[in-house]
Amino acid sequence: MHSRNFLFDFRTAALAVVAVLFLSACGDPAEEATQDVNGEASEEQEQIIEALQSMQTDLFREAFASIPQYRHTRYLRTEQWTPEPRVINRKVSTREFDIGGREISVTVRDSLGAFARDRAPGFIASGDVPLTTLPTYILPDDPAYLEPRYQESFIYAQHADTTLWGHSARVFEVRAREDSREDQAIRSAKFYLLTDSDELVKLHIQRVDDGLLFGENTTLDMALRPLNDTWVPSLLRAHTAVGTLFRDNQIFRTVVALYDFQRE
Repeated sequence: MHSRNFLFDFRTAALAVVAVLFLSACGDPAEEATQDVNGEASEEQEQIIEALQSMQTDLFREAFASIPQYRHTRYLRTEQWTPEPRVINRKVSTREFDIGGREISVTVRDSLGAFARDRAPGFIASGDVPLTTLPTYILPDDPAYLEPRYQESFIYAQHADTTLWGHSARVFEVRAREDSREDQAIRSAKFYLLTDSDELVKLHIQRVDDGLLFGENTTLDMALRPLNDTWVPSLLRAHTAVGTLFRDNQIFRTVVALYDFQRE
């Protein structure tokens, strides 16, 4: 692995990231499920909720938990923006990891300014929530949008089926209603489920944590790709705005592409 052409790998990873970002920006019309005049859930909404209740997350969780079991490479791009917006710090690197999670090489591809710390503060980049356990933090066991008492606070929609890496997937979306957004940590979420197993393989989520002294608004994309007879993490993209009582908002954008997975 160490003798391969790093420039080729870097370009391949960069092109893969650009392609994923472009495709993720191309949305499709969704069929929104509504409530009837009495505020009861419509048949369409009940079907979507039932599908989300049947969603399987073991594959998704295990894919991230198993990252240390592979030798792999990560393309990492982190930027800090001002509210204007203007980029004030940027670091782009390619990092190789050995089995067990030990970092064995770092190649800096581009840099601008200097971050106050090695990793940006906030939901993703602080390192307080490592990649291996990120799904556990993102996917609560009892999300509000599946709780009967909160379901009237959300809008449910089903998008057209799509194909991911040759596998058919169903697409569902949940959004907090405007009059309920302040009460919900998860403002919106889009789930891509394999048609034949209901396993989650791609996720888009917006999460807001508001506190008296600290607030954070994060939009996160996470995606898997197949590898032999299993799936592994492919892309993580985060946009995080961090606010404190006495400081202007700090905005961070992070892209992590994982590739070249090897068992030996």
